[in-house]
Amino acid sequence: MLLAQNDDVALPKLSFGMLNLIFGRSKSVTINEADPSYKCIYLGNVITPWAKNIESAANTLWNNHVRRQVSTQMKVSLTRQGIKAWTEQHGLTEYWASRITFCAVSPQQPSMFCWVYRHETTRNLKQELRCHAVLCSKASQMEDQLQQRLCEALQEFRREKIAAQRARLLTGHTNARRQMLSTGTSNYRRPRVLKLDSIEETIEATPEDDNDNVSQESGYASVSI
Repeated sequence: MLLAQNDDVALPKLSFGMLNLIFGRSKSVTINEADPSYKCIYLGNVITPWAKNIESAANTLWNNHVRRQVSTQMKVSLTRQGIKAWTEQHGLTEYWASRITFCAVSPQQPSMFCWVYRHETTRNLKQELRCHAVLCSKASQMEDQLQQRLCEALQEFRREKIAAQRARLLTGHTNARRQMLSTGTSNYRRPRVLKLDSIEETIEATPEDDNDNVSQESGYASVSI
């Protein structure tokens, strides 16, 4: 009877917290976060002489928007490479990190996010500064995230440049494998387009041309002076 009573004794119930202490608790770590994207209204761009100031350009863009009332829907993604913008009319437009000189929220309009970009004209290959602006309810969040990503891209670019310079000084040549795996340069700067040199066409002589040359040479040789 005593043995039967001992078998019927119920074991104490373990709570979820006690199970975590006994078996441990798994933690999830995010290695690469997804690039934030925002739905905005593009207000256009204007030429500006200031690389670190947006006040006058932002006022001009806002006045043009109020007068025209033309809105262009744009999806803006903030990455380490810079800004990626999508519109139905123009598709994808990339603004590279090395050419973004400044970004901030307009002091007069808290929902207006602006950035100054150094464009390169196609005619004379001259550079000009243009201020772009979008309307978004999370403009201040866009400013913080873009500044953080631009700072990270610049630090990674400098770190890889210093590492490549040290390796070149020690070994006398660059490491091709390290150069292929490096991402700082590709993230910070726009990849260069290789220029093709002029190719000279060589005309191969056909058998008929060879026969003509032989006949001409034989004709010249048969002439007696």
